[in-house]
Amino acid sequence: MGECEVCGAPFVCASVGRARRFCSAGCRQKSYRLRLRARMVAAGVVDDPSAVSSSRSLAQRQKQRQERLRGAERPPVAHEPIQGVKTPQTGLERDLRDMAALRRKVGAQQRRIEHLEQQLRMFGIEPTYP
Repeated sequence: MGECEVCGAPFVCASVGRARRFCSAGCRQKSYRLRLRARMVAAGVVDDPSAVSSSRSLAQRQKQRQERLRGAERPPVAHEPIQGVKTPQTGLERDLRDMAALRRKVGAQQRRIEHLEQQLRMFGIEPTYP
């Protein structure tokens, strides 16, 4: 059994390979941020260790949250007009065009299957499928 260097949580060690030091990626990242903060303080880049933020500021998080909420009011991207296209073609229209092309392709394949089945029946073979 090993113990996480950051939170102290126990974890099972593998029998081969390098021994684990952290219980999760989050603890490994937290350890890196702590070492980075200590190096910055030692180098004199910052005076106060708490001055180095390991994540986005509250203002940045609030701004991004507001942008996400504003984006939720917009229609889905797949159905917005395509940028740079002069015709007012939307994602939905493009999907309908693609579906029609697939139907033609499937129709051709279905006709080929029916033709092959007909040839087999001419030789007295009844086509069966697993």
